[in-house]
Amino acid sequence: MTDPRQTKLADLIINYSTKMKPGENILIEAFDTRHGLVTELVRAAHAAGARPFVSLRSTELIGELIR
Repeated sequence: MTDPRQTKLADLIINYSTKMKPGENILIEAFDTRHGLVTELVRAAHAAGARPFVSLRSTELIGELIR
């Protein structure tokens, strides 16, 4: 189950703090964090039209990156 706080934080980071625009690339480096937040960042980046790249390898995240 997705934590709505992570979804809101990811939306704030992608759309407010970084102001991602369609076609932009973003590198998400995650250290000592839960995969849920990274997954939400990838989803928010895709929703903004950006291309996310993740330095963390996980089967959970691979599915989000492929979409």
